[in-house]
Amino acid sequence: MELVAEPIEAYLRNLVGSKHAAQDAMEALAQERDFPIVGPCVGSLLEVLAKSIDARRVLELGSGFGYSAFWFARGMPKDGEIIHTDLDAENRQSAQGFLRDAGFADLMTYAQGNALEVLAQTDGPFDLIFCDIDKIDYPKVPDLALGKLRSGGMLIFDNTLWSGRVLDQDKDADTQAIIDLTQSLYARTDVTNTLLPLRDGVLISLKH
Repeated sequence: MELVAEPIEAYLRNLVGSKHAAQDAMEALAQERDFPIVGPCVGSLLEVLAKSIDARRVLELGSGFGYSAFWFARGMPKDGEIIHTDLDAENRQSAQGFLRDAGFADLMTYAQGNALEVLAQTDGPFDLIFCDIDKIDYPKVPDLALGKLRSGGMLIFDNTLWSGRVLDQDKDADTQAIIDLTQSLYARTDVTNTLLPLRDGVLISLKH
């Protein structure tokens, strides 16, 4: 299902434009590999969110080759920290190159391994935690993450409309996990939520 009409999507992409050669290189690699990235429209949202809460410490769960980190870094001070987490050593190496080329090497810490294990083993507090791991594991994240967020911090999930599959009558396990995650966050009293129909759906939970 097309969540946003392609002419509108193209209009938004054109507004964001290209910010750096490293961004162009990452987008080209994503297209070449058919690798899912958040894209420039969601990327610019991540930048605005980081700036809006003066984020200085960000944990990414499922970082790929550094595309979302590029956008967070644009919204953070030079003495901030972004922890890049991915299982794939090649993704980590690619991220190191891209983010160095973008001028963000000093902000980066790299953790190779299972994102949930990294989350459990890493001390907070964080200003912002971004989640883009296997969807089946989404419901496990809030109980682990919210205790490590500061008050006023944000927990953000990508792919929370899942190409519209959240509306399917017969839901697979990944789709049901996304729904369970979303419903559980909206039922909590310690966060305020909004789900934006941008690209594939971005769920933002603001911790009270």
